[in-house]
Amino acid sequence: MQHYFHSCNVIEQASFLPDWQQRYDQLSCGNVKGQLWLTELDGLRLFRETLNQSVVQHIRLPKDNFTVLLRLAWPQNIYAEDAPDNDLTLIPAQDDFYVVTPADMDVICLSVPCQEFVHLLSEEVYNRCRSALADRHLVFPSKLSFARHELLGLLSMAQRDDSSGDWKSLFKQRAIDTVASLLEELDSDNRYRPTPSTRQYIVRRSHELLMDDPMTPLTVSDLCQRLKVSRRTLQYSFQAVAGVTPVHYLRSIRLNEARRALLRSPQQKISEIAARWGFEHSSYFTLAYQKLFAEKPSCLRHVPVH
Repeated sequence: MQHYFHSCNVIEQASFLPDWQQRYDQLSCGNVKGQLWLTELDGLRLFRETLNQSVVQHIRLPKDNFTVLLRLAWPQNIYAEDAPDNDLTLIPAQDDFYVVTPADMDVICLSVPCQEFVHLLSEEVYNRCRSALADRHLVFPSKLSFARHELLGLLSMAQRDDSSGDWKSLFKQRAIDTVASLLEELDSDNRYRPTPSTRQYIVRRSHELLMDDPMTPLTVSDLCQRLKVSRRTLQYSFQAVAGVTPVHYLRSIRLNEARRALLRSPQQKISEIAARWGFEHSSYFTLAYQKLFAEKPSCLRHVPVH
């Protein structure tokens, strides 16, 4: 899933993302040691880049993506009094995005198509972010530790040699949720909380939607679109009612139903039951099942049915 590149000159380093039309000009003196770890999935792009020399970068960023940059290491120029060692930024999508990067920089970049957030964010936040893409950075200082944890976690996920549909869905959903959590900080009404009855309805209705079509796992975006609520409202409702995220709740329900099916149909293959409840890859089903129930699915094959 993850591709690794290394370079010994800045021209080669810039070529690793050809559709971004990058141009690097070396400023500091010496041999170049550059690295890039790249994961791409359905228009989503995650990469970590390190470079030991200072360069001038000209980049054509995708206009229809939200692109978040986290500086893990950004050694400060002694002449720049206010330059942060690290920060978290939504980068404007410009035809010629210009930046001078210091020697020994280490950054993570996550770029996700804007269309993934149409039903996740409130209209106000979505439009504000889209307009901000044209001309200015948006910085999220309060979310720095959260973003570091999530983006490093995504990089760790990407190192797995797994191309199953279950894994891709989890990776994509986590990436989208990470960016959505950052963008929601721009909500001027972020103190809004749905009423208890509304929260209960959202969780119960989500449960019903899952049971209506168990073979097709629902994403957070699907639920927001079907229930006509923002991601913030959905997340808060599940946390308040069930104490878990929507993804955890729905996955647990599917696992419980699969467990019942294993008991009722001892002759049916485990993989067939897993697929019936939306788990395309049997190895992922086994891992998720074992994590929730502290036993393997095969253990039920030795349990008498009453």
